[in-house]
Amino acid sequence: MGERIGPEAAARKLHAERFSDARCLLLAGSFVRGHATATSDLDVVVLYEALAHASRASFVFEGYPVEVFVHDPQTLRAFQLDDIASGRPSMTQMVREGIPIPDSSAWIEAIKREADALFERGPEPLTTEQLDARRYGISDMLDDLVGAEGYRERVAIGARLYEELSDFYFRSQDRWSAAGKWIPRLMAQEGEVGRDFLVAFDALFRDDDPKPALAWGTARLAPHGGLLFDGYQRDAPPEMRVDRTQ
Repeated sequence: MGERIGPEAAARKLHAERFSDARCLLLAGSFVRGHATATSDLDVVVLYEALAHASRASFVFEGYPVEVFVHDPQTLRAFQLDDIASGRPSMTQMVREGIPIPDSSAWIEAIKREADALFERGPEPLTTEQLDARRYGISDMLDDLVGAEGYRERVAIGARLYEELSDFYFRSQDRWSAAGKWIPRLMAQEGEVGRDFLVAFDALFRDDDPKPALAWGTARLAPHGGLLFDGYQRDAPPEMRVDRTQ
């Protein structure tokens, strides 16, 4: 197999051969951010003037694994509002960083400015009820970590805590959060508290020492009322019922 063409050249060819009727493509993802590896996808937002519905697809093109996210301005806005609700700016960030293919225009620059404004606005703040629910869940996991029977149980609990604690840390400050490989990248930008998080989970996963993770998690809950169990109550919505005669 010969050497692949560059990612931008591949995106231009993708536009010409598969999406020539699209108004614009935005090449985003790790190739644009400078974090690409040999297995990285080409992330491409495909924008039309109008569509019946949004869609996504995955395929191989010019030697690259490609993920395309197909939208018009209205469906794009809906997905960006989902970003605000979830606290993770996946679509918003792709639009902000995306390189326009074949060229920029006033139309796509307006869409990118809107994405910038949504990113600067930040995620939807957590309500007191949501914060308490997260405190309760994390408190339960920390307690399970203390009582875990052996390394394998501690790893299983720690794997959940890694994402739950990092998400709580950012969302409790009304900031964008992350998932997967973006957690250590985001935490690395947080100074001492981020370094302490990474060191704590290194100790848990590598050395089977849960104490630093327990301490880090307990410290993050403290400004919001600390560990939560005694007295916690959460009511289900009235519509959560099914008539058993049906």
